[in-house]
Amino acid sequence: MSVSLTMVPIALALRVVMGKDNFNEWTESNLNPQETNFKSRKELMATLQEAGYDAIPYGPSIKTHFGENNHFIWELRNGKWTALFSKFDLKEDCITLINKLNDIAGRNLFSESEEQSFSEDNRQEIPESVIFPTNFTDMIVLEQTLKEENIPYEVNDNGTIVSNLQSVTLYFKQFRSDGVIDVEIMHAENLQPIFKQMTILDEAYRRQIQQQTYDHLIKNAENKGFALEEEIELPDESILITLRVED
Repeated sequence: MSVSLTMVPIALALRVVMGKDNFNEWTESNLNPQETNFKSRKELMATLQEAGYDAIPYGPSIKTHFGENNHFIWELRNGKWTALFSKFDLKEDCITLINKLNDIAGRNLFSESEEQSFSEDNRQEIPESVIFPTNFTDMIVLEQTLKEENIPYEVNDNGTIVSNLQSVTLYFKQFRSDGVIDVEIMHAENLQPIFKQMTILDEAYRRQIQQQTYDHLIKNAENKGFALEEEIELPDESILITLRVED
């Protein structure tokens, strides 16, 4: 007799625990939406590609990378394609993209002028620190993950893990009643690269959890008289394990 068990990947990057409505409101407050007069999705994608930018289908929206390790989303709002820049995006990168698109199209595509679009009133003041919940729940596993990924860190007397990514200091703290670990990001001029690095760290943390789960499962199975018959890694990086009951 065989028993099949699937270990589903544990983590998604930066789990939001503030609730859907609050998260949507927070996200919108950090956007600098720029309305355009593109006549169609086809014209938008063709103009982006001719200007040297990518146009990646993202559900009903379009994702475009620009600047250094940065991206934004194009969304159809009230019948008009709108570039959803972040208030944290570098003004120079946004203006470079806008000018290239205008040159390719041969007209002003954006409703507002550069002065209006990226005035100081529209800029988000960079806070000294921001705090986000993560998908991490085990400080020991997090420490092991940082060590495996060769990311420098130290542990303070109060248990806080202090690490550095791209010249930005991260403080991992576990004070929530539900055990979720928060990360406090200090002095980040651009959060997008940090989010990318956090996603990579999150994936590494998931692999650590998965490996520990696997080792624990196999050990318990052997103690209860099961033998490993087959192990298959699935496309989503989960592992399908088939156990055999020893006679």
